[in-house]
Amino acid sequence: MKLEDEVKINRLYPELYRFASAQSVVADDDRVFHFQCHSGWYRIIYDFTVEVADAVRKEGLGQFPDVHPVVVVAKEKFGVLVLVVSSPTNQLKPALAAASKRAADRSKSICEMCGLLGELLTDDGCYRVRCAHCEANWRDRIFT
Repeated sequence: MKLEDEVKINRLYPELYRFASAQSVVADDDRVFHFQCHSGWYRIIYDFTVEVADAVRKEGLGQFPDVHPVVVVAKEKFGVLVLVVSSPTNQLKPALAAASKRAADRSKSICEMCGLLGELLTDDGCYRVRCAHCEANWRDRIFT
């Protein structure tokens, strides 16, 4: 994902993306959670972030930072967005699982490159979700 998009999502709900890993990147002297996917899925991750923040607020946990969930993985796998969230409280686990599943389901039909409608494609084990335009551009670069 583009760094500027990663920064926007990290700033939206910093507690959710506080996990600092080897794949974190530095922006403006801050460590930023790194999303291992393209920026076409920005809106899906943004909506997921808002949904998780709403669930935390509805459960009345907003004032307790030690019980905020944490995203530990955000990546594309087999053409689908995978969001793995750890939560120290069982109250949130059903909402987090539902939000992660909704994001994964949406990613199957959204071009990971540009965010327009796309379809899940595969060639020889290479999975991706692309619109016709982005797929044609990718094929031109790879096969010509």
